[in-house]
Amino acid sequence: MSDTSHGLIIWILSGAIAGGIASFAWRGRPYGILKDIFLGILGACMASGIAHALDLAIPNSIFLDIVVSTAGALVVLVVIRLYRSN
Repeated sequence: MSDTSHGLIIWILSGAIAGGIASFAWRGRPYGILKDIFLGILGACMASGIAHALDLAIPNSIFLDIVVSTAGALVVLVVIRLYRSN
């Protein structure tokens, strides 16, 4: 398996874990595997953008990636809630 495909698999798995944690924290149950993966990956992108804008360096660690992605996914859920309430 190449490094690129290995990285993609890790990215999807960490996105699924982060999205699952965020959806469970938000509503007490997961949204479903595909939505959780999408939420986690979107959260990772959101958190990465925020960290880059604040000039923060995040060490390369799967655990920290999941923590940061979960925080980003929770931000995404808050934005979605605010958008839907209007």
